[in-house]
Amino acid sequence: MTAPPDGLPIYRVLTGPDDAAFCRRVSEAIALGYRLHAGPAVTFNGERVIVAQALLWPEARPNLRLRERKLGACPQDAVADLEHATPPASL
Repeated sequence: MTAPPDGLPIYRVLTGPDDAAFCRRVSEAIALGYRLHAGPAVTFNGERVIVAQALLWPEARPNLRLRERKLGACPQDAVADLEHATPPASL
């Protein structure tokens, strides 16, 4: 399958409370063919733990890598460049 089913996007981020329902949603996406993209993000909202998990359709990876090559530097390099930039004199 070259595209996700049912018109789903190639990149998805699932979010929600860290509970069985969230785990089922991630598991269902994996069963459809999505792959985990990096690790989950976890935070606490004052009441409960909230998680986010990015998912990527496998056939999308080569296209994203091609785009990164076309753009040159990766986003982390851009952030590092900004951190070492000299601020304008007006600041």
